[in-house]
Amino acid sequence: MKRTFKNITLIALLIVSTVVVGQKKHLAKGDEFFNNRMYKEAITAYKLALDKNADFNNYKMAQRMANTYHLLFHYEAASKWYHKASTFTKEVQPQLIFDYAQLQCNLEDYKLAKTQFKKYFNAIGKPESYKKYQEICDWAIQHKSQSRDVMITKTNLETGGRSMGLIFYKEGIVYAQPQGNEFTSKTVYSDLAYAKKTDTAIFNTPTVLQGNLNNHFYEGTPSFSKTENRIFYTGNATEKKKYRTIDIVRKENSISKNGLNTLHIYQSNIIDGKWIQGESLNINGNNYDCVFPHITNNGKRLYFASNMPNGYGGFDLYYSDLIGDSSWGKPINLGSQINTDLDEMYPYTDNDTLYFSSKGLKGFGGSDIYKATINGHSYSNPKNLGKPYNSSKDDFSFIINNKTRSGYFSSNREGQHGYDNIYEFNSPKKMAVAVKSEIVEVEIIKKIITDSIQDRTKLALKAKPKKDKVINIDNIYFDYDKSTIKDESIPMLTIIMEYLIVNPTIKVELSAHTDSRAGDNYNLALSSKRAQSVVGYLITKGIDKSRLVPKGYGESKLVNNCTNNIECSEAEHQENRRVELKIL
Repeated sequence: MKRTFKNITLIALLIVSTVVVGQKKHLAKGDEFFNNRMYKEAITAYKLALDKNADFNNYKMAQRMANTYHLLFHYEAASKWYHKASTFTKEVQPQLIFDYAQLQCNLEDYKLAKTQFKKYFNAIGKPESYKKYQEICDWAIQHKSQSRDVMITKTNLETGGRSMGLIFYKEGIVYAQPQGNEFTSKTVYSDLAYAKKTDTAIFNTPTVLQGNLNNHFYEGTPSFSKTENRIFYTGNATEKKKYRTIDIVRKENSISKNGLNTLHIYQSNIIDGKWIQGESLNINGNNYDCVFPHITNNGKRLYFASNMPNGYGGFDLYYSDLIGDSSWGKPINLGSQINTDLDEMYPYTDNDTLYFSSKGLKGFGGSDIYKATINGHSYSNPKNLGKPYNSSKDDFSFIINNKTRSGYFSSNREGQHGYDNIYEFNSPKKMAVAVKSEIVEVEIIKKIITDSIQDRTKLALKAKPKKDKVINIDNIYFDYDKSTIKDESIPMLTIIMEYLIVNPTIKVELSAHTDSRAGDNYNLALSSKRAQSVVGYLITKGIDKSRLVPKGYGESKLVNNCTNNIECSEAEHQENRRVELKIL
């Protein structure tokens, strides 16, 4: 019996030993992935370590999980692990408390965020510094229900989970496209690709920029010269996938003293339709990152972000002026008017206006988009663009065409998993002042007709909501072959919004219909996009998306005889390009 007991004990010890070895193996692998910024692989390894021992319950493990989920922008999971880590009161580190507070801003729990910020500054012995973050949270609470009259539509471009910037180019945009389709399960790098737009929020299949510009790892955040024959972009400092860590090899391969493949700014020219291999700018360094370049319209000043030494904290915004034909002057920090102790990113200029994203100014959480007026070498106080440009998540990479008052930006606002999408925005155009009397008369007549139609719709919407009742919504306009809502549709959309606010318990189907021109399948897809545009607008105005069902019927429900191959006037075709509201 003693021998049997010894055997059982030995087997048990072997099992425990095997579990511990396996656990340490997964932890080590997870830490390696984490240090190489491969966070999806890191979280998978950490989960395997947890599976090896269900009782594995300590501060360092909770900290690992919280930090990794945070860097993956998986807000709910990160919050769970930050809370768990914070229960280890004797071991918890101040930085974790600060990160926990920031995450609560992403989740719009500004009250809890204030509690955690106060706890953090007390822990580091600077209770007076809490005031700044208290004011940030109070600003978010005050402005969270306010939204500007701007139409936001998600584009069809695939970013692979992480957006790495975009810029206008030719008849569309250039952006960072994932190199593969496995981005849901592992780290996927990006190439610069061009996508031609077919509608403001719809693009053709993108094509990678031709030539030797794209390499093994990341290329992103593009910016073109005015003539579009030169590009500035961000890329990894070395292409080598494996490298030794002795100092001389680090220097030769542009590896930092911590063994990191840093990020540099490159420039490339196009020759015979192909981009030549990028050249690293002289402002780069091996022990810090230089990222997010933006070249001004005259080509003489380059704005960018960097975590180089002697900044205000995190990434700061800098500029460098062109010296001669190809050399760049000493980087100049934009100063405390723009930069904070956290990250400032993605600079973009339009005439005398600087747009950028920041995590350290008054905002809703994450990075918000701001603008400041450029006055030579100084800048006005930055202004938050507000909602719907900004959200409690990360909003960045803002570009605008001032002629059309439209543009694009990136955001991970949808859901809790931090997936970046590219959005198109349309601001209302400024109304021109009519000077000729006949123009005034036309505008007055148009307004009378419009108001008359709107009064009929208002009456229909004032009736008690009845299930399956269908109301035709006049005055929501789309151009032929387009899905973007025209500006003159805003008053009618406002009426729908008010109707839904007055009747908070109803759920509605918003259906879009096309005329019979173009193919049946194309029209079905187009009507679906139009319905989604209407629903998207109402969501930006605070209507819960669970109450709105977009539905496209294409040309299947025409209201007149303008079927295929029947000649009709534009006005008759317009009758079929309509939106209807059905109470569900």
